[in-house]
Amino acid sequence: MSARAPSMLGRLAEKFYYDFSLHKKYFPNTPYNKYVVLRHNFTIVGGFMFLLTAPFPFVPAFPTMGMCPPGWDGSFVCEPDKHKALDMYKAYREGRKYEEPAAGAAAHH
Repeated sequence: MSARAPSMLGRLAEKFYYDFSLHKKYFPNTPYNKYVVLRHNFTIVGGFMFLLTAPFPFVPAFPTMGMCPPGWDGSFVCEPDKHKALDMYKAYREGRKYEEPAAGAAAHH
């Protein structure tokens, strides 16, 4: 990549961003600063809503807090005991079937 490429990409992005602004055509009576803030907020909220609603393979990267999606009954996702859930998750990640520890085995503390 040449030394001029990043600045040229920046100029192209700026041209695209400002030349396709909806401010002059649709919101001419709104102050430009207010338009920029609203555009920013709609972009952020829209992206956030997309992340919340986009379908994804359900290996949760967040605490599920007791939510049990269909098809995950009996798995680490639906397990209320966090220590057992962690052991189940480790087995799941290793690709093996989780087995209950023996009754005399040491318990988690």
